[in-house]
Amino acid sequence: MDIIVSKNSVPPAGAVCAIGNFDGVHPGHRRLFDICGDIAKKRGCAVLALTFDGLEKDGGRLFTPEDRDMYLREAGADFVCSVRFSDIRDMTPEEFCDNYLMGQLSPSAVVCGENFRFGKGAAGDAAMLERLLSSHGTSLSIAKTVIADGSAVSTSRIKEALVSGDAEYAAKLLGRRYSFAYPVEEGKHLGRTIGAPTINQRFPEGMFIPRHGVYAGDVDISGTVYPCVTNIGVRPTVDDGDFVTAESYIIGYSGELYGEILRVSLTKYLRDEMRFESVDALGGQIAEDAKTAEEIFRRGK
Repeated sequence: MDIIVSKNSVPPAGAVCAIGNFDGVHPGHRRLFDICGDIAKKRGCAVLALTFDGLEKDGGRLFTPEDRDMYLREAGADFVCSVRFSDIRDMTPEEFCDNYLMGQLSPSAVVCGENFRFGKGAAGDAAMLERLLSSHGTSLSIAKTVIADGSAVSTSRIKEALVSGDAEYAAKLLGRRYSFAYPVEEGKHLGRTIGAPTINQRFPEGMFIPRHGVYAGDVDISGTVYPCVTNIGVRPTVDDGDFVTAESYIIGYSGELYGEILRVSLTKYLRDEMRFESVDALGGQIAEDAKTAEEIFRRGK
């Protein structure tokens, strides 16, 4: 079994380990790391995040493994270990705990959520994990679910908000705005002909895609944040392609960005994706959208 570690070193035995899928690293996930941090401070040990790759949920992953690991470190993880879900899918709960969790990682304490499931067929729950760990002399802390507006904060709820175009509610649930960071690809350069040069970023296979349409947001270029208008969809006026692209007009920036990996954050859904009679008509609408996006950006500062 291959264990992927986000640092060029192996996590030390005796760490306190938070375990979960952690797609989104939302407030419910971060509560686990608050508990880990308290334990680690008392014991003088490292904090380890144990998560899984290839555990696909409906609609794809919110974040790439790279983004997930970045947010896990921000939450307090000293080490991030990921294991391919296919390598553990057929393990019984006992095999997972004894052979993998304790046999390979040897944490001194483990933290999980109330609804954590593990083992083949999700046969194990938090109570079972507590019993199994106790036989190794290892403690389990169970983090209570974080509630927002009467329901548990979850990756599924965040996706539902984004599917409906409610970027603002998704940000409330995530604790930050939804964002993505994909390479900039070369396009057809049509934006330049209408005074609105754009960057194009394709959503990779297996990644979650928000509602198609036009958003106000911003993009980080080498540490400087610029307002932008981002169209997510198939660009019906110029392409009508069969893959989904985020095309962003960056307000106040000019320069070549091909090959750069840029982070685009979505603030507010503005309108549906539309087919225009001409590229010039598209340019006029982009100008109107840019005014709105720039005002939203200024208010947010």
